[in-house]
Amino acid sequence: MEAFEQAGLFIERPDPHAQWYRFQRLFGEYLRHRRHELSLATQRTLHQRASQAWLALNDPVMALRQAILAESPGDVASLLVSQGPALLASGAYALLAQGLGLLGEPQISTRPELVLLYGWVSHAQFQFDITARVISWIEAQLEVSEWQVLGAEFATLRAQLAINQGNAERAAPLAEQALAVPARYLASTPLTATAILSEARFVLGYLDESLQRVREVERLARQREDHQLLLWSFCHQSETLVAQGRLQAAYDIQERAFAHLERAELEHLPVAEFLYRIRSQVLWEWHRLDEAEQAALKGIAVLDNQGERWTLQCHIQLAKIAQSRGDQAQCADHIRRLRKILAEGDYHIDWVANAHATLLAWWHSTQDLDAVERWRQEAPAPVTEGATNHFAQCNVRNHARALTLLGQCEEARTLLEALEVHTQRLGLVTDANRNQLCLAAAAWSAGQETQARHHMHQALSLASRTALVGSFLRLGKPLGELLNGLLASGTLAALEQARAERLLALAGQQKDFGCARRLMLDETVIADIVARPDVPELIRTSPLTRREWQILGLIHAGLSNEQIAEQLSVAPTTIKTHIRSLYQKQNIRRRDEAIALAGQLLAHIQGE
Repeated sequence: MEAFEQAGLFIERPDPHAQWYRFQRLFGEYLRHRRHELSLATQRTLHQRASQAWLALNDPVMALRQAILAESPGDVASLLVSQGPALLASGAYALLAQGLGLLGEPQISTRPELVLLYGWVSHAQFQFDITARVISWIEAQLEVSEWQVLGAEFATLRAQLAINQGNAERAAPLAEQALAVPARYLASTPLTATAILSEARFVLGYLDESLQRVREVERLARQREDHQLLLWSFCHQSETLVAQGRLQAAYDIQERAFAHLERAELEHLPVAEFLYRIRSQVLWEWHRLDEAEQAALKGIAVLDNQGERWTLQCHIQLAKIAQSRGDQAQCADHIRRLRKILAEGDYHIDWVANAHATLLAWWHSTQDLDAVERWRQEAPAPVTEGATNHFAQCNVRNHARALTLLGQCEEARTLLEALEVHTQRLGLVTDANRNQLCLAAAAWSAGQETQARHHMHQALSLASRTALVGSFLRLGKPLGELLNGLLASGTLAALEQARAERLLALAGQQKDFGCARRLMLDETVIADIVARPDVPELIRTSPLTRREWQILGLIHAGLSNEQIAEQLSVAPTTIKTHIRSLYQKQNIRRRDEAIALAGQLLAHIQGE
């Protein structure tokens, strides 16, 4: 080949330091032209020969690709059965899907190995309806001896779908069944089954056992050089540590995961989004908002080609971050996208509960109690009996928050106290911390100040372990008053006092973007503004309508016409009409003048 290259014949080396050659462009075009002159049968024969050659070179990916091009179902089926485990291990899901698509379901369903591959490929591509259909084929053939050979593999696949469907009670015994018999086809089966079992134990609230099992997954994944499961094990350990209130330990595990991600150049794997997402969640809780935002954006970039629906969790993070910054316009954009993504898919309760918590925080800040009431009618029911994990706890806590906002504080307290039975029994420390904050908010709203301070004291005590910040700041105005009351009482320990002072400082820096809107919507406050002698004369002589006051407040908050229209559930043309009237009444020509007017009016009642 070097002689050919030196003679300038046929081939060239694209990189002087690389080992690979390619055909010279002109010669390559000539070969391509000649190939198309060949009959279809001859082309298929060439692809078959190429497939055999690549298989001899121990490259099953290229071998399968050529067999698919040869349109040879027999060769494809043979390759899939013999090389399926290697192809799965290499993550060649799209190519496997192509090969299986060439065969079709009638042919796939007759061979247990092909059925197993089809199940894992459909699962990897989030086609859970196909996975469920595949499992129905498996369960219909479980008594057939040929199918019983793959008992461990089939039990693992069934356990995987069960855990995805939120059925940990079904997943755990299936995973244990898989571990009780030898794997005959997929060598990775014991590792996968152990991972599923660790996740099932986590969902059921047995955090120490889950942590022990997932560390075994980490050890085995290192041995097998299974990078995807290794990264997953790091992420799962991190989530378990967060549930136990050990956020710093979770952060340290993430550091190990990022080091491996970079070292093995695995940033493109979908599991990398999981890592970026949980990093963003910890950083948000620590109020490191810029870093949290960067992590969420990187998570979205990883899944850029997978479709927007899979980036839901990262968009939740971006909405939380914008709200924590007091950036109303950006938060409104993220909330709009979040609701769109939610409406277009069916998600696990973990994702749904997290999204709903963010929506409720948004409605709280905008005082949209109608939306809160509508949410209560449509949201997943608050089941306290099975609240043994962070997402079930979050869903019930969402209902408690909604009830508090709607003035039904006693019902909210009942739900939260039922949650606390599980947090105490299972050691769900972070959830216990968040529950105490919700109990403080419910007691405060009910006028039970002493009880509210008690719960806030409990929350501060737990925060000495969890180091939560973001969850505290979500409380809004009651936080400052409760913390000031506790500091004045002199009952806080030194560490609790330092934390309370830091939270007060951060709360003082927060921009409450709901404030301006609430003032504008409050007719008593509007009347107070108009009655003041130092307000512009035009406000009194050309009074604004209630809707125009609303729009002026929203302009001041930084929303665009389109965002205002969506917020008020009217057409953008209607908003333009109101703005035109508002501008004419106040002799305003530009948006910045409207913002200045609103700022001037609000300045009269700052602090009230």
